[in-house]
Amino acid sequence: MSVELRPAAERYRSLRQGVESRHSFSFGPHYEPENVAFGPLTAHNEERVGPGAGFPDHRHVDVEIVTWVLAGALVHTDSLGHESVLRPGDLRVQSAGTGIVHAETGHPDTGVTRFVQAWLRPDEPGGEPAAGVTHLASEGKHVTERDGRVLAAAGRPAAPLLLGTASATLWLSRLGPGERVILPEAPLQHLHVAGGRARLPAGSVLLDDGDCLRVVDEPGLTVEAESPVELLIWAFG
Repeated sequence: MSVELRPAAERYRSLRQGVESRHSFSFGPHYEPENVAFGPLTAHNEERVGPGAGFPDHRHVDVEIVTWVLAGALVHTDSLGHESVLRPGDLRVQSAGTGIVHAETGHPDTGVTRFVQAWLRPDEPGGEPAAGVTHLASEGKHVTERDGRVLAAAGRPAAPLLLGTASATLWLSRLGPGERVILPEAPLQHLHVAGGRARLPAGSVLLDDGDCLRVVDEPGLTVEAESPVELLIWAFG
């Protein structure tokens, strides 16, 4: 049983022209052998890209890619013929399967675009590439609300977006000051503060913007908002 805080300032940082990335796990030149994954979660990056900057065409195979836009607008194109502009409140799930090529760049008419992207191992390699997008800007729309959180994506058919990882569920929580969310009943949980400040009342652990929390065998913890806060909550099991 453990609750581990990973402060934003301690996340690996990558910089290149027009792009700033913060990595929760070993990524590229940032390698830590004891920090390569958390359950099926193998990457959890917070990205900031300038207008026209970002990630040109690159290939993925056998990975579930989940993208949540926080600010600005993200232009997405891929080898399946999809072209879209993702804006705050838009969630995209891309199952790479046997292989896709995609590009993600900041919209030329906006300022800095900020988004969070997670990668997960699929249950079965070699599946058909697929993608889906849903809009979660309004709580209760296209989602089921429970204990202060709404269902965003999961490895089961009832979810708004389907993941190829059966054990994974993604919840979104938006809280006002003093409001609380109960974390899922799951053996592994990963919480990311996408904006604002919150606290674990039981242990008085303060969570700031960009911080991550890894929870092992501590189901049902409560998180309380100290300011308007947005949380991305992964549950595995």
